[in-house]
Amino acid sequence: MAYTESRGKFYRGRYRNPPGVRPKWGTVSENLNGEPFFRKTDALRAAQNKEAEMHRLANEWQGPVPDPPVPFGEWLRMLQAQRRARGERDLTAGAITLQEWVETKWLPAQDLAVLSIRNYRQHLRNRILPTFGHRPLYTLTDFEEINLWEKQLRTRYMDNTVSNTRSLLTTLLNDARDAGLVDVNAAARRRRRGKVAEQRKGRTKKVREWLTPLQVLLLAERCAALTGRDDDFVMWITDAWCGLRWGELMAVRGDRIRDGKLIVDAQLIELDQRHLLSDPKDGSFRNDDPRFFGALDLPPFLEALLRRQIERRRRLECHCDGLCGAGRFLFLAQEGGHIRHRNYSEFPWRAACHGKAPESGPERPVLVDMAYGWPGVELKPAWRAVEGADWTPPRGRGQPRWDLPVIDAHVLPCPNRKCGARPGEECRSVNGLPKRQPHAGRLTAAVEQGHVRERRLATWLPIKAGLTPHGLRHSLRVWMDEDRIPEVAKLDRLGHSMPGIGGTYAHVSESMRQELVEKLQQRWETALRQRARMSATSTVAVLRDLLVSQTQISAPVRLPIVSQPAERTTDPRG
Repeated sequence: MAYTESRGKFYRGRYRNPPGVRPKWGTVSENLNGEPFFRKTDALRAAQNKEAEMHRLANEWQGPVPDPPVPFGEWLRMLQAQRRARGERDLTAGAITLQEWVETKWLPAQDLAVLSIRNYRQHLRNRILPTFGHRPLYTLTDFEEINLWEKQLRTRYMDNTVSNTRSLLTTLLNDARDAGLVDVNAAARRRRRGKVAEQRKGRTKKVREWLTPLQVLLLAERCAALTGRDDDFVMWITDAWCGLRWGELMAVRGDRIRDGKLIVDAQLIELDQRHLLSDPKDGSFRNDDPRFFGALDLPPFLEALLRRQIERRRRLECHCDGLCGAGRFLFLAQEGGHIRHRNYSEFPWRAACHGKAPESGPERPVLVDMAYGWPGVELKPAWRAVEGADWTPPRGRGQPRWDLPVIDAHVLPCPNRKCGARPGEECRSVNGLPKRQPHAGRLTAAVEQGHVRERRLATWLPIKAGLTPHGLRHSLRVWMDEDRIPEVAKLDRLGHSMPGIGGTYAHVSESMRQELVEKLQQRWETALRQRARMSATSTVAVLRDLLVSQTQISAPVRLPIVSQPAERTTDPRG
């Protein structure tokens, strides 16, 4: 029978070990939190619980007891061997916590792509382990508890994130059940439970936005206008006409363009604030290897654009630590590093695609000055969006006066002797620092000589709300569908395998490739002609050179997806 002993200020409990175990009496001197027993009743209750557990284990023993007696750990291993021999599950195996099992057993055994492991770690670190990580596996048996946890997650995260987290927990408990650590998978979804209407809405196919070739051209032009770099224009035209994923686009290198083809043999992924070069998603190599897919045939216009980009980027390399391969990537950030997806989505993508300035606070449309040419030069900070038909320029402290005429004072030298700025240079203060505004004498002289002009204010309307960079890959698929390209050629271009028996007998012929190239070239030429009819010039140098080749330009037309010039008293929201 269990009893207690006084040990100074504390107590400890003694309990009887099973037969064949030495010593005959076991000791418990701490609670589950590792704290000593200050009260005799707590020590006695703990000893009684341990003795009840020993009695249950002793009842499972079959056959003669060990003689001579053995330590309890060895006796327990012998009992586990008896259970396995009888085909039973080891009831003590599930005592390991979920976190310890995942980190020491489950994750190291997974053979997955780097991105998959990263996503698993994020789900575990942020949502699963904070709730269940400290729990022994055998305690994760309550279906209602896990359903309540999922319901609470849906109040804080997107549905897709919660579904992926629940699926990962289901996979974990499935593997734990197969390993004999739990009896049931409490995370498995039970059919026909919950609100049927909500479930059907959740299963509704998500709308995937796509663009026409003209919209892609306008989007690429806007991105390049915002960043002031031709690279962005070439980058998005390449992405749309080749159907690349983001990582594959970032991994494009000059030496992968050969004989009018683009070889896709890598993707650049972001992992722990670093960039790593790895195989394309699902091994979708496009390199003309018979085991994979064909290299991407480039339309003549796109090959010329990429050759131009190679010449411009010939001497520029990334400044990584070598994990990316330190190659000559065609699309890098201005400072030479790699472009981060999250940063680019905020700027310039959101402004170019959605027509919203990437600023905190109230919503602001992208405000531009069309006097410099299409699509305009962005004015910062933009005015706030307002409702109503009647509109007047905002007034007040801190409000920019974009509605006032512009004085081009920099075309003249500064008459201030202490400044002495030459034409094209900014005025400087007495301490030599640049001034935000030219000196008064320089402004007066510019006004007297007529160097004053009106701004042509306009705002950008959205090209396609909700579009993501991956939508350009969907766009290419729509174009190929409209052009009636054979299914096998479409899948080959996108790096997808053709399912079923059709994938065994279908092959991509040279005539299919040539037809696809011709159709893509025609779509580019049509989009360029449509863009030329809007405006014969552009603030983006590479597009301006392309528009020069358009000799027949019709009268300008107004389309609802592009900037609309406005008078000074016109609503700047467009």
